[in-house]
Amino acid sequence: MNEVSNKDSFVLDANTFAKLHPKEFYRKFLTNNIRPDGRLLKKFRKTSINLNSLKSAEGSCVLKMGKTSVVCGIKAEVAEPRVDDPRKGYIVPNVELSPICSSIFKPGPPGELAQSISERIDKLFKQCKIIDLDKLCISEKNAVWVLYIDVICLSYDGNIFDAALYSIISALKSLKLPEVTFIEEEGKAEASKEKTISLELLSIPLSATYVVFDDKYVLADPNEEEENLSSTSITFIYNEEHKLCGISKLGGIPLSSELIQDCMSSAIERTDSLRELLESTLQRN
Repeated sequence: MNEVSNKDSFVLDANTFAKLHPKEFYRKFLTNNIRPDGRLLKKFRKTSINLNSLKSAEGSCVLKMGKTSVVCGIKAEVAEPRVDDPRKGYIVPNVELSPICSSIFKPGPPGELAQSISERIDKLFKQCKIIDLDKLCISEKNAVWVLYIDVICLSYDGNIFDAALYSIISALKSLKLPEVTFIEEEGKAEASKEKTISLELLSIPLSATYVVFDDKYVLADPNEEEENLSSTSITFIYNEEHKLCGISKLGGIPLSSELIQDCMSSAIERTDSLRELLESTLQRN
């Protein structure tokens, strides 16, 4: 009896098993088309946004996507235009991932992931013409608006690119710039304390990210653990006209055309729902 009792007592509880054998733990769920957090494979996490929370910024957004949360603040400054573009303003996006949001990030200069996301967003703005940079011109060759867009991750649980991009687009939609006049005789710009202008976006591209687990299970909106356990991730960026603005793939395994097409259809639905959430939030504000 004691021998049987000892054998029965040596049974791993779910939490211990998940820590010791995380991939096998996931497989037991995924074979039943569900994830350990209760989501279906193509289910995205609950997403919420709160606009204009930072009173010191010209535009801002606090976003929560599951347990991933970020805050985006946009500071606008008047500066001299770049020599090669005397009639255009410009933007400077920056994503910060510090130890505050997760212990996997270290103090010091921006890490590889933060730099990569900042560069991808900068490239997206240049390629997709989200903003008419001519509209940021105050006086040709003299003064333009520079938009410093800072995204700070408050809590990291995966899929930071989708969260960062959505928070930036949302903050831009809420952006209010003071009306500025450039006084040539004095060589300076003078801002109105009462009049403000909004910045019209030419395009609203948003993203949807997926990872591939065991080379066959496709998981939408991956959390940090799912990212770490998966071999490949793929991100689709669509605008409001369902035009594919960008696609990026990390990881070496080839993906079938059927799998890609399935993800593309899901990504269109996801980005449409995010735009609807943004519009309803703007109307309430």
